Amino acid sequence: MRRRVRAVIIEDGKVLTIRRHRPDKDKHFWVFPGGGREEDEADVQALVREVSEELGIAIEIESWYATELFKGPEDKEAQEEVFYLCHIRQRSGEIRYIDAPKNGTYDPEWLEISRIKPDMLLEPLAIRDRLIGE
Repeated sequence: MRRRVRAVIIEDGKVLTIRRHRPDKDKHFWVFPGGGREEDEADVQALVREVSEELGIAIEIESWYATELFKGPEDKEAQEEVFYLCHIRQRSGEIRYIDAPKNGTYDPEWLEISRIKPDMLLEPLAIRDRLIGE
C-alpha cells in the first residue's frame, strides 16, 4: 500500500490548499499540500520535504489530524493518506507552486474555512467535512 502525507495548514481562519484544474476533465478541485513518502522516510521527514519542494515554505508539524484509506481503480495500488496539522515556520514572499506538472494547473490558495461549503470539491471530502464541522 502506498503511503502519502498531507499538511493541514491553518492561519487566521484560513486553510492552505492547492487549487487544481484538469483541462482534460474540465474539473476544478482543491487538495491539501503534500505527497508520497520515500521508502526510507518517516512521515514527518516526507511531509516537510514535500511541502518545501512544492511550495518553498518550511513547516512545523503540530499533531496527527486524520488518516484516510483509498482504494484506487483496479489497476492502481490502494493508498493511505495521513494528514497532519501544521503551521508555517518560514516563508519568503508569496506562496506559489514550484515545478507544477504539465497536466493541469496547481495554484496555492488560502480558503476561508467559514466559506467552505459541503458541496465544494476539497478532497478528500471526509477531511473537508471534519474541517468545516459537518
